[in-house]
Amino acid sequence: LIMTLNPQIVMGTESWLDDTVSDTEVFPPGFTVYRKDRHRHGGGVFLLVSSWWNSCAVKFENDSESVWCRVRFPKGNTVVFGTIYRPPDGNETSISLLSDMLSVIPDTVFLGGDFNLPDFSWLTGTTARSKSRVYSMFTELIDTFGLIQYVMEPTRLTAVLDLVLCNDPNIVSSAQVYPGIS
Repeated sequence: LIMTLNPQIVMGTESWLDDTVSDTEVFPPGFTVYRKDRHRHGGGVFLLVSSWWNSCAVKFENDSESVWCRVRFPKGNTVVFGTIYRPPDGNETSISLLSDMLSVIPDTVFLGGDFNLPDFSWLTGTTARSKSRVYSMFTELIDTFGLIQYVMEPTRLTAVLDLVLCNDPNIVSSAQVYPGIS
Protein backbone atom coordinates (compact mmCIF):
# COMPACT_ATOMS: atom_id res chain seq x y z
CA LEU A 1 0.00 0.00 0.00
CA ILE A 2 2.89 2.37 0.73
CA MET A 3 4.27 1.81 -2.76
CA THR A 4 0.83 2.38 -4.33
CA LEU A 5 -0.10 5.55 -2.44
CA ASN A 6 3.43 7.02 -2.33
CA PRO A 7 2.93 8.84 1.00
CA GLN A 8 5.48 11.27 2.40
CA ILE A 9 4.60 10.46 6.02
CA VAL A 10 3.47 7.08 7.40
CA MET A 11 2.33 6.60 10.99
CA GLY A 12 1.86 3.15 12.47
CA THR A 13 0.80 1.61 15.75
CA GLU A 14 0.86 -1.91 17.16
CA SER A 15 3.92 -2.68 15.04
CA TRP A 16 5.00 -5.57 17.28
CA LEU A 17 8.64 -4.84 16.44
CA ASP A 18 11.56 -5.24 18.80
CA ASP A 19 15.29 -4.56 18.63
CA THR A 20 15.93 -7.86 16.82
CA VAL A 21 14.16 -6.46 13.72
CA SER A 22 16.05 -3.92 11.62
CA ASP A 23 14.35 -1.05 9.82
CA THR A 24 15.41 -2.41 6.42
CA GLU A 25 13.63 -5.71 7.11
CA VAL A 26 10.25 -4.00 7.46
CA PHE A 27 10.19 -0.54 5.92
CA PRO A 28 10.71 0.45 2.28
CA PRO A 29 13.66 2.60 1.23
CA GLY A 30 13.21 6.35 0.86
CA PHE A 31 12.15 7.03 4.44
CA THR A 32 13.81 8.12 7.64
CA VAL A 33 12.47 5.74 10.28
CA TYR A 34 11.54 6.73 13.81
CA ARG A 35 10.22 4.00 16.04
CA LYS A 36 9.59 3.13 19.64
CA ASP A 37 9.32 -0.58 20.23
CA ARG A 38 7.48 -2.04 23.18
CA HIS A 39 9.69 -4.29 25.25
CA ARG A 40 6.93 -6.78 25.87
CA HIS A 41 4.30 -8.53 23.74
CA GLY A 42 2.45 -6.34 21.21
CA GLY A 43 2.37 -2.57 20.86
CA GLY A 44 5.05 -0.38 19.36
CA VAL A 45 4.79 2.74 17.20
CA PHE A 46 6.64 4.10 14.20
CA LEU A 47 6.84 7.15 12.02
CA LEU A 48 8.24 7.16 8.49
CA VAL A 49 9.24 10.49 6.95
CA SER A 50 10.31 11.00 3.35
CA SER A 51 14.10 11.08 3.11
CA TRP A 52 13.71 14.19 0.96
CA TRP A 53 12.61 16.15 4.02
CA ASN A 54 14.84 17.47 6.77
CA SER A 55 13.70 15.68 9.93
CA CYS A 56 15.02 14.96 13.40
CA ALA A 57 13.76 13.04 16.40
CA VAL A 58 11.97 14.84 19.22
CA LYS A 59 12.59 12.96 22.46
CA PHE A 60 10.45 12.93 25.57
CA GLU A 61 11.56 11.31 28.80
CA ASN A 62 8.36 9.53 29.75
CA ASP A 63 6.67 6.17 29.42
CA SER A 64 4.20 7.11 26.70
CA GLU A 65 3.94 4.80 23.74
CA SER A 66 4.71 7.51 21.20
CA VAL A 67 7.34 8.59 18.73
CA TRP A 68 7.89 12.17 17.53
CA CYS A 69 9.91 14.03 14.93
CA ARG A 70 10.28 17.62 13.74
CA VAL A 71 10.19 18.24 9.99
CA ARG A 72 11.49 21.45 8.49
CA PHE A 73 9.93 21.86 5.07
CA PRO A 74 11.71 23.54 2.12
CA LYS A 75 9.64 26.73 2.52
CA GLY A 76 10.83 27.03 6.13
CA ASN A 77 7.73 25.97 8.05
CA THR A 78 8.16 23.38 10.79
CA VAL A 79 5.74 20.67 11.86
CA VAL A 80 6.15 18.20 14.71
CA PHE A 81 4.65 14.81 13.85
CA GLY A 82 3.71 12.32 16.52
CA THR A 83 2.43 8.76 16.43
CA ILE A 84 0.66 7.57 19.55
CA TYR A 85 -0.73 4.30 20.82
CA ARG A 86 -3.03 4.43 23.83
CA PRO A 87 -3.96 0.91 24.90
CA PRO A 88 -7.63 0.09 25.51
CA ASP A 89 -6.96 -0.07 29.24
CA GLY A 90 -5.03 3.22 29.22
CA ASN A 91 -5.93 5.49 32.11
CA GLU A 92 -5.77 9.22 32.74
CA THR A 93 -1.97 9.09 32.89
CA SER A 94 -1.78 8.53 29.13
CA ILE A 95 -3.75 11.72 28.50
CA SER A 96 -1.70 13.66 31.06
CA LEU A 97 1.54 12.53 29.41
CA LEU A 98 0.26 13.63 26.01
CA SER A 99 -0.74 17.01 27.44
CA ASP A 100 2.73 17.41 28.98
CA MET A 101 4.37 16.66 25.64
CA LEU A 102 2.14 19.04 23.69
CA SER A 103 2.77 21.83 26.18
CA VAL A 104 6.45 22.05 25.23
CA ILE A 105 6.04 21.94 21.44
CA PRO A 106 6.03 25.47 20.00
CA ASP A 107 5.47 24.34 16.41
CA THR A 108 2.49 23.12 14.45
CA VAL A 109 1.57 19.62 15.67
CA PHE A 110 0.21 16.73 13.61
CA LEU A 111 -0.76 13.63 15.60
CA GLY A 112 -1.92 10.27 14.41
CA GLY A 113 -2.51 7.01 16.12
CA ASP A 114 -4.73 4.57 17.92
CA PHE A 115 -6.28 6.39 20.86
CA ASN A 116 -8.76 3.62 21.76
CA LEU A 117 -11.64 5.93 22.66
CA PRO A 118 -14.54 3.93 21.19
CA ASP A 119 -17.29 5.78 23.06
CA PHE A 120 -16.44 9.14 21.52
CA SER A 121 -18.82 10.38 18.82
CA TRP A 122 -16.67 12.66 16.67
CA LEU A 123 -19.59 13.89 14.59
CA THR A 124 -21.37 15.27 17.65
CA GLY A 125 -18.34 15.85 19.87
CA THR A 126 -19.83 13.84 22.72
CA THR A 127 -19.23 10.53 24.44
CA ALA A 128 -21.77 7.88 23.55
CA ARG A 129 -21.74 5.78 26.72
CA SER A 130 -18.67 6.30 28.80
CA LYS A 131 -18.51 8.49 31.84
CA SER A 132 -14.78 7.84 32.15
CA ARG A 133 -12.59 10.79 33.16
CA VAL A 134 -10.31 9.89 30.23
CA TYR A 135 -12.91 11.20 27.77
CA SER A 136 -13.35 14.55 29.49
CA MET A 137 -9.57 14.91 29.80
CA PHE A 138 -9.13 14.18 26.10
CA THR A 139 -11.82 16.72 25.18
CA GLU A 140 -10.07 19.28 27.37
CA LEU A 141 -6.72 18.46 25.74
CA ILE A 142 -8.16 19.01 22.26
CA ASP A 143 -9.61 22.36 23.31
CA THR A 144 -6.48 23.50 25.17
CA PHE A 145 -4.13 22.84 22.25
CA GLY A 146 -6.51 23.87 19.47
CA LEU A 147 -6.52 20.44 17.87
CA ILE A 148 -8.95 19.42 15.15
CA GLN A 149 -9.80 15.72 14.74
CA TYR A 150 -10.25 14.71 11.08
CA VAL A 151 -11.28 11.02 11.03
CA MET A 152 -15.07 10.79 10.97
CA GLU A 153 -15.69 7.23 9.79
CA PRO A 154 -15.11 3.99 11.71
CA THR A 155 -11.59 2.57 11.72
CA ARG A 156 -12.45 -0.58 13.70
CA LEU A 157 -15.95 -2.07 13.35
CA THR A 158 -18.26 0.83 14.27
CA ALA A 159 -15.75 2.84 16.31
CA VAL A 160 -13.33 5.61 15.36
CA LEU A 161 -10.25 4.45 17.27
CA ASP A 162 -7.57 5.82 14.95
CA LEU A 163 -7.38 9.59 14.96
CA VAL A 164 -5.64 12.33 13.02
CA LEU A 165 -5.32 15.59 14.95
CA CYS A 166 -3.68 18.87 13.97
CA ASN A 167 -3.59 22.38 15.41
CA ASP A 168 -3.31 24.09 12.01
CA PRO A 169 -6.45 23.86 9.84
CA ASN A 170 -4.37 24.55 6.72
CA ILE A 171 -2.33 21.35 7.03
CA VAL A 172 -5.04 18.70 6.53
CA SER A 173 -7.38 18.92 3.56
CA SER A 174 -9.08 15.54 4.07
CA ALA A 175 -8.77 12.19 5.83
CA GLN A 176 -9.65 8.86 4.30
CA VAL A 177 -9.98 5.42 5.85
CA TYR A 178 -8.63 2.54 3.74
CA PRO A 179 -10.14 -0.94 4.20
CA GLY A 180 -7.81 -3.32 5.98
CA ILE A 181 -5.77 -0.58 7.62
CA SER A 182 -6.75 2.58 9.40
